[in-house]
Amino acid sequence: MKRRLIQLNTLHKLYQEAWLGEGYVSIPPPATVPVELPQNPGELGASITACHLCHLAKRRKQAAIGQGAYGGLMVVIDAPPAAQNERGSPFEGKSGVLLHRMISGGLGLDPASVYVTSLVKCHPYGQLPDAALEACTPFLAVELELVAPRAVLALGAQAFWRLSGMREPMERARGRAWPITLAPGVKAPLFASYSPAYLSLNPSFKRSAMADLKLVLEVLSKDGR
Repeated sequence: MKRRLIQLNTLHKLYQEAWLGEGYVSIPPPATVPVELPQNPGELGASITACHLCHLAKRRKQAAIGQGAYGGLMVVIDAPPAAQNERGSPFEGKSGVLLHRMISGGLGLDPASVYVTSLVKCHPYGQLPDAALEACTPFLAVELELVAPRAVLALGAQAFWRLSGMREPMERARGRAWPITLAPGVKAPLFASYSPAYLSLNPSFKRSAMADLKLVLEVLSKDGR
């Protein structure tokens, strides 16, 4: 799986060089192309910080590096909020505060005990571009292996689609656990709900989101976590 992701990442470097311009993305000679994806949190953070595979990096102030405890619940949002780009925490700004409340109030968990990351690692300033989604997918795959969560909560349609490999609408994705593969032979339940950014703009869906969090909590409780 890792070798395939490396090949995909290198391919994206090649075709994005022409799209972004030679002065922006530099492609190293084949002999210097890395043969390994990051193997530990330090390498992962350094790789994300150094990434310039799409145009979102042009306006990036801080890359969205996942943070929190390993081995428990992993929360994946579609994209980092603008406030995270400024201050580095996923709990900054209006949607970040709501995310904190969803974890602490809705799930009754200490946010520090939950690993929080995002599908793309730079604030998109609008819709998520396909180039960013493709470029960031290998980073998320590494996170899933390193964190080894007991359950994954996708907050946003794009996050669910990428994690599940299915294009189910949110109405059908919600309300059940979907099995996903974290690593060869290792699976975890995946849950879906609305992103904090969406809920900030559409507060009438907060009640539905709370029902989704209740389902996650029930599964975690049955698992004894």
